[in-house]
Amino acid sequence: METLEFKKYVREENNLNSHGTVKALAGKGGSIGLIPKNMADGSKRVVVIVGKKDGTSLPISCSAAVSKALRAKTLTVSQLAGLEVLEGDNKIPFISMPAGTGAAVKTVAIDNIKVEAVVAVNTEIDIDELVSF
Repeated sequence: METLEFKKYVREENNLNSHGTVKALAGKGGSIGLIPKNMADGSKRVVVIVGKKDGTSLPISCSAAVSKALRAKTLTVSQLAGLEVLEGDNKIPFISMPAGTGAAVKTVAIDNIKVEAVVAVNTEIDIDELVSF
């Protein structure tokens, strides 16, 4: 049996490009628009319409965290204006929470864990529970 190689865990860097803040993209005389029907539909991410003074606009989706915070009213439109618009390898821009507000690794000292027996679970998936026919 081969020995596993332990290394220092380092969170992977992302390949996200910043387009600046929502406010900077809209520019002087620009606007931020929200669609009431979209805001009311919790199954979808919030879409923000970033408008420029010249009348052009761009719909930009929010990250799941930004969408949740906007709907919960824990993120204001003023705060939204200061968030960054990022774009990943898929070339789709999105509004993101500031870096460092994502999920962190939670560790528990192994000495504090009591090992318990695992009960067998049926792992068979019933397709009828996943989709509507």
